[in-house]
Amino acid sequence: MDELSERFLRYVELGEIDDVISMIEHGIDVNSREMYGDKTALMISSGKGYLPIVQLLLDSGADINLVDIEGRTALMYAVKHSAILRILLKNGANPLIRENINSFTAYGMSIDLFGPDEDSELLQYYMRIYRIQAFSRGNLTRRKLHTSMARKRSATSQLGEEYGLGEDIIQMLNSRMTRPTQVDMIDEIPRNMRETLDREPESDEINWEEIFRENPELRPEQSGSGKRKTKKRRKKQKGNKKTKRKY
Repeated sequence: MDELSERFLRYVELGEIDDVISMIEHGIDVNSREMYGDKTALMISSGKGYLPIVQLLLDSGADINLVDIEGRTALMYAVKHSAILRILLKNGANPLIRENINSFTAYGMSIDLFGPDEDSELLQYYMRIYRIQAFSRGNLTRRKLHTSMARKRSATSQLGEEYGLGEDIIQMLNSRMTRPTQVDMIDEIPRNMRETLDREPESDEINWEEIFRENPELRPEQSGSGKRKTKKRRKKQKGNKKTKRKY
């Protein structure tokens, strides 16, 4: 830790808000840490009950969920100060983080110190919200994974029908598909399919000759066996649709 950061944290600990403002205006890192303990300015001010400094640090971009050497967050240091606790929760403090010593969350610390009260109920409420959000994000990610893979296979099947390819070639192409990247799973339409969906496919998009050269056993016969298989697949799909209508 450099001398400026040490002076900044000392001003925070003493509650010298004017000096803190001056150093922030001169570009000090608001996430500076102590040499021993790894506490940030937000942790120190939250534990001391310095509400104006806490608000100033949040407005200046302080990371609200950093942890110190014991795994404690600013929210855990704020359990003794209701007003700061509520401000941190409203600004995105994660109540599910656990410290390293007793594996307590901020809620566990609050119960241990003061027993059940309004603050512990508020922490419990936010914990439920965070769990629901985490569960929803997991479901959304799984749905987008299935959707993106299904769209890739659908696009491959359409190209196969257009070029008269057999099922063996389509299966080979599908087997070469990789799972979507994390970026693909965030967006509804996979990144590598956007251009394909926005314009008509061109004959030079897939180098079929190169594929056939690498896999000569997959080259369709001159009699057009690929087209016949495609027609069979279409008949089978129509049969499935008719069967579904009966039920």
